[in-house]
Amino acid sequence: SINRYFDKKIGYYQNIADRQQTSKGIKYPKKTKRVKKLYDKRRKQLNHLIHSATKTIANYCIENDISKVIIRDLKNIRKDANLGKINNQKFHKLPF
Repeated sequence: SINRYFDKKIGYYQNIADRQQTSKGIKYPKKTKRVKKLYDKRRKQLNHLIHSATKTIANYCIENDISKVIIRDLKNIRKDANLGKINNQKFHKLPF
């Protein structure tokens, strides 16, 4: 939901900026400060979310005397995914 929210905001403001810059004759519009801040804010919120989840898992393991946590390699998890148009978009935006 964080990605979806920021994609909408970034798309909205980037569209405005692109139209303004192309009307001035700029061939390749640049990102505005507002859009750059939105990208940065999204990155920070996702990092916070991932770190919070990791800390919750670590605390759970400590409380329940779990000494090993096995994590699978997620390197090529998206390679052969074919879940449909909408679900593929959501799946490829998944942070890990």
